[in-house]
Amino acid sequence: MRGQEGRLRLYLPAAVAGGLAGAVLLQMTPARLFRALVPYLVLAATLLLAAQDRIRAVVTRRTGAGGSPDGSLWRGLAPVLFSTVSGGYFGAGLGVIVLAVLGFTVDDSLTRLNAVKQVISLGANVAAAVFFLFSPYLVWRAALVMFAGALLGGTLGGRLAARVKPQVLRRIVVAIGLVVSAVYILT
Repeated sequence: MRGQEGRLRLYLPAAVAGGLAGAVLLQMTPARLFRALVPYLVLAATLLLAAQDRIRAVVTRRTGAGGSPDGSLWRGLAPVLFSTVSGGYFGAGLGVIVLAVLGFTVDDSLTRLNAVKQVISLGANVAAAVFFLFSPYLVWRAALVMFAGALLGGTLGGRLAARVKPQVLRRIVVAIGLVVSAVYILT
């Protein structure tokens, strides 16, 4: 993260604001509309995952092997803000969206942009989580089940992912995402 302080001073508050805006937007969305959107949000996240290598290739071509910071710092501010709204609203696919936004708006190496992406995503997700923590709409039982599932899935998934080739894992996750999307759309 060395040398990224200027970017983070600018982008992290935007990410927090975007995460909060997405959380507020989610809370304002009628349940019926959200249920109608979920299949398409899952599908969009799945397609982003499927296209991740292509997006990364475009970003890599755009940023070059080494990259160099320049006056592009401000070009990324509005796109970071708007992309992190999706993180506060739905979450899935945020890392791919933010990396693509940074790759198209900021001149630097993919490695450095990836590090910035991690902090931006964390900021947006933590802001939304804190907002929901104090929300009167939080269903604690469901939240605790989701937390336990995420913790268990992350632990077991991490171990499994270490044993499976990344391309195979991506295909499995994309296939599951497509099936889940189709089931939600058809039911």
